[in-house]
Amino acid sequence: MLKIYNENLESVNYIDNVNFTKDDPCVWIVYPPGASGDLLGSIINRHYINTGSLYFGITKRGRVYYTPSDSKTTQIRSNEGKPLFDQEHFYEIAEHLGYRNLNYSLLDQFIFCNHLHGNDNIDIILENFPKAKIIQIYTLDSNGDEICRFMKTFKNQNVITELDLTNNTVNELDLVKHNRVLNIPFGSLFVEKSYYQWYDNIINFLELEGRLICFDFIKYYLSTQHHLVRSKLEEYSLQHV
Repeated sequence: MLKIYNENLESVNYIDNVNFTKDDPCVWIVYPPGASGDLLGSIINRHYINTGSLYFGITKRGRVYYTPSDSKTTQIRSNEGKPLFDQEHFYEIAEHLGYRNLNYSLLDQFIFCNHLHGNDNIDIILENFPKAKIIQIYTLDSNGDEICRFMKTFKNQNVITELDLTNNTVNELDLVKHNRVLNIPFGSLFVEKSYYQWYDNIINFLELEGRLICFDFIKYYLSTQHHLVRSKLEEYSLQHV
């Protein structure tokens, strides 16, 4: 880990009643379902000493078990139609950190990883979190959407669906352009040369010290994907680098 020792993160320096707020620095990884956002989250998480995130590995169905700093409370509240970023939401975040014997005083970064992608959501995050940096994974066309849909259904429900890539159309894109937003096209992490190029972009964007995770990790992730989508994903990725 390319991090300078920080004694403030030792448990003996725990400061009670220090909770994460909207005004604290944070990283958001937002992406369409199935677009491998948890994979990216698990990579970025390795660059910090303690984010409160948990990584449990990759299943045989290609699902990355990664729990971000907020314990997915933001995604869960969004799914349930509950208000985001109100007092109750931040209380929930603090409570879930407490379950892991943590609070914000012991963290060196706070990572969100969820499906709050798209311009409207990104604008809301930028407005509410003045020190947030946002990495958005987006799809370039309908084939990318179809691959994501297949991966989401297989990884989460163990259901194999048809994979139709015959009538590809380019998505109409009007991405948010902001100095606190980095937009990454889906598929760009699955080709070695492109992976390292985008990895360097992420390092510069988040002001990290350097690379930690080699492409072997990506190759292992690809090896766990269903064979029906694996070759299509690799072909798709090569077409978009």
